[in-house]
Amino acid sequence: MSEYLYVCHFSNGHIKVGRSISPKSRIASHADRVACVGIELVEHHIVECVGHSASAEFELIERCAELCTKRNMSEWFEGLEYIEICELAEQKASGVFLHKSRHSDSELIDKLGGTAEVARICEVKPPSVSEWRTAGIPPARLMYLKVIKPEVFANRGTEKAAA
Repeated sequence: MSEYLYVCHFSNGHIKVGRSISPKSRIASHADRVACVGIELVEHHIVECVGHSASAEFELIERCAELCTKRNMSEWFEGLEYIEICELAEQKASGVFLHKSRHSDSELIDKLGGTAEVARICEVKPPSVSEWRTAGIPPARLMYLKVIKPEVFANRGTEKAAA
């Protein structure tokens, strides 16, 4: 039976993350619960887990806790960017990024000016870029960086070939 991670974005700015075998009904129950106080579900993202879903959920929650400005209960957060958390959920659910070793993109982040500079360019918080050093730069962000900083990527293929 498949399990899924989900990310919900509510009209008050809160982000809710979780895991379920039936994510659409679970998301609907969250939306119903907060509707009585005038809060609406704005958008949601669902991703199927590969491997250990409990570990993926744990890592997603822990990372959200590190990045947020406020944690409400265990899985509700304030001060997070919805798209960024969706990308993080995809990484965690993939099972590929459940390790803490240094990713090859870490060197690329250094060449782009370091954690703070890449965070500024991508309009994210520095802890997100720090996560990319172990998980890899999300594909959409990498495409953006290639467009705005082509000079950094110009020699990347030849450097790998020479190594």
